[in-house]
Amino acid sequence: MQSNPHAKAQELIDRAPVEGISPQEQTWLDTHLTACAECSEYAATAERTIAALGKFAFELDHDAAFRVQANVRRRVVEIRPAAWEARNFWLVNGAAILLTAGGSMAVWEAGEWASRAWSLPAWAWQTAFVMGWAVPSMMLCILLLFRGLLLGNQDGKGGSVL
Repeated sequence: MQSNPHAKAQELIDRAPVEGISPQEQTWLDTHLTACAECSEYAATAERTIAALGKFAFELDHDAAFRVQANVRRRVVEIRPAAWEARNFWLVNGAAILLTAGGSMAVWEAGEWASRAWSLPAWAWQTAFVMGWAVPSMMLCILLLFRGLLLGNQDGKGGSVL
């Protein structure tokens, strides 16, 4: 708690109706309120405010509540496919990256084997690897990243991912 007893008392006054305070804190607060006119006035004002709020009531328009509920449900239905689509997008891209990495390693090994078997220089099979395997994969990644712009959306978000 604070070292200032008035701040401590005001905090306890504010917490008591909402969270409740321990018996030790209540004893300390009661002792402080009997000795401090400023904090007693603060407690009385807080009590009057809570009592006034308890009397505050308003009529609920059932049609308005129904419209709000219907709009919230409609929005949930709209959001679910977007979340599902985003999840599928990342799953598909993750699988593509793993398959590309695995395929790249396999083709790299095959290129090394072919260069040894046919006595090709390393630069020749490595250039063929980059041009025939890595470049198309990178182009596909770039197309997926900029799909929204390529589809004509200004915000960069494309339509369907799959």
